[in-house]
Amino acid sequence: MLPKFASPPISVSSSSAHDLKSALASLPVAMDDTSAAELRERVCSFVDEMKRLDLPPERILVALKKIAHDAGLRGERITSAGVDMTPGDAVLRQLVRWCIEHYYGPGRS
Repeated sequence: MLPKFASPPISVSSSSAHDLKSALASLPVAMDDTSAAELRERVCSFVDEMKRLDLPPERILVALKKIAHDAGLRGERITSAGVDMTPGDAVLRQLVRWCIEHYYGPGRS
């Protein structure tokens, strides 16, 4: 039994999670504007679905990172400005940015 303060595990089996995982698994090495826009749309759809389930942003980020990991996307380290990032680091950073921007963006419920 989980302690009262623990959150239940997040299911990432929704249709938006599946679509996002598929997009990440087939992501080209160098994203062009079109593939980036499509990926962002899938991230936003996933965030919307998770918000409808009343998940807080930190749990959505954990689920997003799990989907990315399950799709084979690996970040190597946490980086800061001015430090070279691997392609995986850059994509993960972008996914997190889009997730937060969409969750807290204007006109979002």
